[in-house]
Amino acid sequence: MFDAILPEEFYVTNWGLKGVPDMDKEKYKGGATRNPIAPVRYDLVKWGFIREMAKVMHEGCESHGADNWTNGMPRSTVINHMFEHWHQYLEGDRKEPHLAKMAFGLMALWYYEVNDIEVEE
Repeated sequence: MFDAILPEEFYVTNWGLKGVPDMDKEKYKGGATRNPIAPVRYDLVKWGFIREMAKVMHEGCESHGADNWTNGMPRSTVINHMFEHWHQYLEGDRKEPHLAKMAFGLMALWYYEVNDIEVEE
């Protein structure tokens, strides 16, 4: 679901963002043109890190069940776990993928916010 707030003159379709002022079409050698998919840049995503996140998600699935985290956890619990992973990383512990586990926490917080999931502290 696309939940970004866009100016009124913009609207989103299944085929991309329309109404963007001065949208320059991409032109290819064969003569074809295409509207850019801005502001998305998948080519800049570091897929090795996404793989690390997928490993963390698999570990969580094995321990807690698939998508268990989407039911919501108190934000303070998520943040506390993130800081513990940050501390362990700063201390030099590389036995776990601490940065990917922190990224999971950020994803969880993002998911709870965009889906209005509130869990009592």
